[in-house]
Amino acid sequence: EATMYGSYNITYTAIDEGGWVQRIYYTVNVVDTIAPEISADFTVKQNYSIGEKASWSEFTATDNFDTEVLTYCYVVIPTGECKVLLWKDGKYEYTFEEKGTYRIGFAAVDDAMNMAYVEYEVQVG
Repeated sequence: EATMYGSYNITYTAIDEGGWVQRIYYTVNVVDTIAPEISADFTVKQNYSIGEKASWSEFTATDNFDTEVLTYCYVVIPTGECKVLLWKDGKYEYTFEEKGTYRIGFAAVDDAMNMAYVEYEVQVG
């Protein structure tokens, strides 16, 4: 039974009444192409002020194969630079430093490198 992704070799063997043996070999590749699912118990405001600190609590990700999934939060600032936020004191925090449109993202990656993300566009002004 294939319970994990990977390559599995299968051999079918048939023996007739005369003792003639015939074997057929197959390789079955089980791949994980399903991204994790993200869920969060918080909301992201749509408008912030310059200098305002925002914080978001932990979100969860579940996967069809992996029991542990890498999760992270990021902010794409108006210049296009992406900043990955550190998990600190039970939350992600970011202080908005300039006016413009930001994207706040929450992402999850499983062992097969399938990625899921939820992204929110917010305005700072």
